[in-house]
Amino acid sequence: MAGELRITVNASSLNTLVEQYPHQAMVTLAQALKKAALPVVRRIKEKMAGPVLKHRSGDLSRSVTIGGVESNLQTRALSISIGSNIVYARIHETGGTILPRRGTYLAIPLSAAQTPTGKARFSPRNAPGPTFVARSKRGNLIIFQKLSSGGIRPLFVLKRSVVIPKRPIWEPSLRESEQDIQTIFAQEIDTAVERLNRG
Repeated sequence: MAGELRITVNASSLNTLVEQYPHQAMVTLAQALKKAALPVVRRIKEKMAGPVLKHRSGDLSRSVTIGGVESNLQTRALSISIGSNIVYARIHETGGTILPRRGTYLAIPLSAAQTPTGKARFSPRNAPGPTFVARSKRGNLIIFQKLSSGGIRPLFVLKRSVVIPKRPIWEPSLRESEQDIQTIFAQEIDTAVERLNRG
């Protein structure tokens, strides 16, 4: 996954339960861990919707999912991943420089080439009408569209690279959720132990 976080718990204090009911206990522990991960997901999505990232299309927030639980019966360790399959998820967390994969420049859409959510409506190659490249008053290379009225409209700014600042979401969300994770996990285990002991 492009962005990923892992939560690991050690259930060695539940050795008796795991030895008595190996399969049921591990299934129960996995379900408890999934429920305990929900506050982390909630905090990640809250941060993506405003205080850390500017909410645009919502694609990144919708892509955050809880993965499968991995368990090791010998060590009594369980881990679960929370992640996103969207390519740019990781760079928001760590920061970095985006370079063009093909060609010399990145083409960044300006308002005339954007949808209401800020995505490009078309690529520079598919831009409507005749286009040309010129420098703006500030010295930026711009792809302009020639309008039938004789005017021009800026569509894309061309950059050799773009620096994305570090905007941590995943790790802070995990730290802020540690108490919730412990509380929910313990409550779920207590409930499961009662159920298993009742038979």
